[in-house]
Amino acid sequence: MKKMKIIKDVIALRFKTSESEGVILHGEGQQGDYITLELRKARLLLQINLGGQHAHLSFGGMPYSGKPVGGGRKNFKGCMESINYNGDNITDLARRKKLDTSSFRNLSFSCVETHTFPVFFNATSFLQLPGRANHNTISVSFQFRTWNPDGLLLFGNLDDGTLEISLDDSKVVVHINVTTAASNNRVDLLSGSALNDGQWHAIRLVAKENFAMLTIDGEEASAVRSTSPLTITTGGTYHLGGYFLQTLFPPSQRSFQGCMQAILVDDQPADLHAVEKGTMGAFENVSLDMCAIIDRCMPNHCEHGGRCKQTWDSFSCTCDGTGYTGATCHTSIYEPSCEAYKHLGRSSDTYWIDPDGSGPLGPFKVNCNMTEDKVWTTVMNNLPPKTTVTGSSRERRTVLQVNYSASMDQVTAITNSAEYCEQQIAYSCRMSRLLNTPDGTPYTWWVGRGSEKHFYWGGSGPGIQKCACGIDRNCTDPKYDCNCDADHKQWREDSGLLVYKEHLPVSQVAVGDTNRPSSEAKLTVGPLRCQGDNNYWNAASFTTPSSYLHFATFQGETSADISFYFKTSAPYGVFLENLGNTDFIRLELKSTKVVSFSFDVGNGPVELTVHSATPLNDDQWHRVMAERNVKEAVLQLDQTYRASQLAPAQGHTRLELFSQLYVGAAGGQRGFLGCIRALRMNGITLDLEERAKVTPGVKPGCQGHCTSFGMYCRNGGKCMEKYNGYLCDCTATAYDGPFCTRDVGGFFEAGTLVKYNFLPEAVAGASRDTKIVTHELTPHEVNLTKEEVAFSFSTSNAPAILMYVSSKTQDYLAVVLRQNGSLQVRYNLGGLREPFAIDVDQRNLANGQPHSINMSRVDRSITIQLDHYPPVSYTLPDASDTQFNLVKTLFLGKVFDLCLPVESMGGDESYISQSSRHAPNPVLRATNLSVSTCVHCCKLHIETGHIDPVIIERYNTPGFVGCLSRVQFNGVAPLKSALRTAAQAQATPTAAQPGRQPAAASPVSYQGKLVESNCGASPLTIPPMSAATDPWHLDNTDAEFPFNEERVIPDGVNRDSAIIGGIIAVVIFTILCTLVFLIRYMFRHKGTYHTNEAKGSGESAGESADTAIIGTDNPETIDESKKEWFI
Repeated sequence: MKKMKIIKDVIALRFKTSESEGVILHGEGQQGDYITLELRKARLLLQINLGGQHAHLSFGGMPYSGKPVGGGRKNFKGCMESINYNGDNITDLARRKKLDTSSFRNLSFSCVETHTFPVFFNATSFLQLPGRANHNTISVSFQFRTWNPDGLLLFGNLDDGTLEISLDDSKVVVHINVTTAASNNRVDLLSGSALNDGQWHAIRLVAKENFAMLTIDGEEASAVRSTSPLTITTGGTYHLGGYFLQTLFPPSQRSFQGCMQAILVDDQPADLHAVEKGTMGAFENVSLDMCAIIDRCMPNHCEHGGRCKQTWDSFSCTCDGTGYTGATCHTSIYEPSCEAYKHLGRSSDTYWIDPDGSGPLGPFKVNCNMTEDKVWTTVMNNLPPKTTVTGSSRERRTVLQVNYSASMDQVTAITNSAEYCEQQIAYSCRMSRLLNTPDGTPYTWWVGRGSEKHFYWGGSGPGIQKCACGIDRNCTDPKYDCNCDADHKQWREDSGLLVYKEHLPVSQVAVGDTNRPSSEAKLTVGPLRCQGDNNYWNAASFTTPSSYLHFATFQGETSADISFYFKTSAPYGVFLENLGNTDFIRLELKSTKVVSFSFDVGNGPVELTVHSATPLNDDQWHRVMAERNVKEAVLQLDQTYRASQLAPAQGHTRLELFSQLYVGAAGGQRGFLGCIRALRMNGITLDLEERAKVTPGVKPGCQGHCTSFGMYCRNGGKCMEKYNGYLCDCTATAYDGPFCTRDVGGFFEAGTLVKYNFLPEAVAGASRDTKIVTHELTPHEVNLTKEEVAFSFSTSNAPAILMYVSSKTQDYLAVVLRQNGSLQVRYNLGGLREPFAIDVDQRNLANGQPHSINMSRVDRSITIQLDHYPPVSYTLPDASDTQFNLVKTLFLGKVFDLCLPVESMGGDESYISQSSRHAPNPVLRATNLSVSTCVHCCKLHIETGHIDPVIIERYNTPGFVGCLSRVQFNGVAPLKSALRTAAQAQATPTAAQPGRQPAAASPVSYQGKLVESNCGASPLTIPPMSAATDPWHLDNTDAEFPFNEERVIPDGVNRDSAIIGGIIAVVIFTILCTLVFLIRYMFRHKGTYHTNEAKGSGESAGESADTAIIGTDNPETIDESKKEWFI
């Protein structure tokens, strides 16, 4: 009503109204700011957006000249009094014309009392009212309110038909049936929507000859008309709310539950006082002059944005699109972290996570990278790489905002629970200083968690105003501790990882030195990457029945959820309990197969139990989830067994506790023995490990994760225990990945081969084309009676050698593709004139599609399975031997002989003559060896063992072209070993030393170009079969090779003189070092002073004190001076 400067407002008033909508007060500022208090659906709604100093304030609505904040608002209709605004009596000022009220119409200073006479109906109520009989017009109107979508509102018998007004799916439906001897006429009208919202709604129906009209809430737009042929004759009696009399035309709808008022029948107001006195009409189970409707959605018990819907008796929550589930949308449908997804067997992908479960933080998307031993969580930001910054100065810094794909609170939840976090930050500069080292005020800083400024850069640490090059002492200009601080005209860069997770993530970067000519900077802030989840593995072990942990009182009055993992070998035990005066909550292992959830909120004890089909004291992890809210209680075990119980419709709903929360039994009775981990209550993870450190009878952490999670290690991977989890060791398998399910394979070009020596011997030289890589040897048997072979291949070329296993004797095993593409297995174990050949399949397998083969031999029994077809058994002839003697070398893709130079060559490498391509011998011809070369300089077959010339002649040229994967032979993965160790050798090359020879041969080598590939094969995720059902299972003791004790000493020149010279050099160096140490010790105090540097700062000449500070546990608490206290 007037303009004023507003600093503090105090507004008070009293009002009464029968309307559900209306603006009570509204104020506008000159800059679009406003304050509005209004009734909306019979609820008070306050909206404030203040910023301007001048405001217009109005009561009772918005002036007709004002601009409404939102459309469709109604002015207030009712009475107000005692309106007080900042000490001014607005009511008195308006009455004395001290305020402008000209813009308001129908304003009076008296309050007219209006008394309504509502009628309350329950499920068994009805109200009978008389009307005018034998009249040709029906005219009824009334107001109603209800929560139910269906119900009978009014029923009337006409002289020759019926009238019915009902709610159907929250809409008003009118049926008028008129039956005569000549015809049967029916009129149906439908209008309105969502009329079960608990608000008052008005219905008016007018029907007469050939005309009917239905109007809802007085809106002409909602009116529905009908001009169907119709003749009306009223019957004189109407039933409202229900109809239970046995008549010829029973109502189709069930009775109405709600309230009615302002009832008019045949244009006459219903005299409900007379009905109450019994002088007219009739009623049953009706409450007059009251409306006992209850709003069960106020307060709203639906959490996390769930939409509350109610009926007369109860309410329900719609949780669609919220990310939560349950009766009150309390429980998150997502896992708390990437770590949890990994242990559900998921692979790397983008996932929704909810770190605080049922807490206030919502779910959000992150990238999860499941590596072999770590799980990385990545949160992206919106800052483009190398964002250019110009025109900034110390006085006017350019502030770059870094926004993430999640809110700051959500990102903080990740860093709080992570074991380690890092974030890359890089500053590329040209004449743009960064930290102004060594002693200046920084030009640029970054802001992290808690809006705290930080003056260190990536690769450095808190409290150290340096960049990574300053820590490593390799800056472009040694006078500065950052490359950019040298202020060079050339482009420089300072980059590194920020690793103090308490400061992460980076939310802002302020750049302050790019305003000079030719000055420019480019900033990059990488994504936040965190690994591990301390909450998921936070565990405690209870070692005595009387041991327990105590925490603060559990706050879960109207909504509570509890989840945890446990494992035990005990038959019973209390997991946790919290007590009140009479209320309590308890979770317990009642017996070996029963878990119970019991509580009391004042309505008497309630107990839910779930029964497991298998014993729970099997020392494996089991998950318990319990939830209790105003709607129901739920107990779930291992996501398989579930029990629930509805809360009583009437009674207490609040759980009132006062004692401490005890994890374990406080009294020692039925105490829990075992491990509990990941205990979360209402979204908060309790730190069991920290409390266990100071509690007798309880130990932090828990071992034995492989008993529950070992099944996730597939394809023969070995489960390895960790303090905070487990990992799958895939070393002895042909697979990789976190669960040993990712194929390891390679693409072979023409001439490419992989060789694995089971009995490696010394070599003095190698072919130029052969790359030798080192690999740790494992013991293997020399003589085999069992083999187990498995691999996958795809190729379009035939013939080819897939696998060839040689020996120092005539024995061998070969798997080849014949000229027509069919697969053949050849065994030569001695005793037969010709090798035993098995044609596995006559189909052409050189069709470019992936195929897999599993083969095992035990003595004379051979079992082969190709692709998904059933295994087929074969038997070696009785004349054949059963022992594979002196197994030597395994070849993949092709076979070759490696020659060794004789002693006369003096250790020089011998390169094979290329004239052998026309050699008559097929072995020599395949290996490019001339006859003269082999006679004079090579010892054939020492490295390779015996090679069948028939195999060489038919299948070895040009060699296998295609993909091989999953290659495994008796616990050895030769192809994986070649790929992994070759990559490692290429990453760390060793310079060749002329004249020096290897002491022993490498077990794995390859020739030609070998590219890693999985050959398009699908990852195997089926767990291995048991030993009893697996036809290819071999005991480890029978399938391994023993150590080869054979040693070949390489020939070379005499090194005695070199050894003597080396000893003399070592002695002289030792004497010099001793003299230096004595001199430094004698003069150690001269010209020096003591500092309080962190330990480790002088451990090596290459490290600085800053490096030692970064390595300390608390780098921010650096004492600047020593103090001495006298006690």
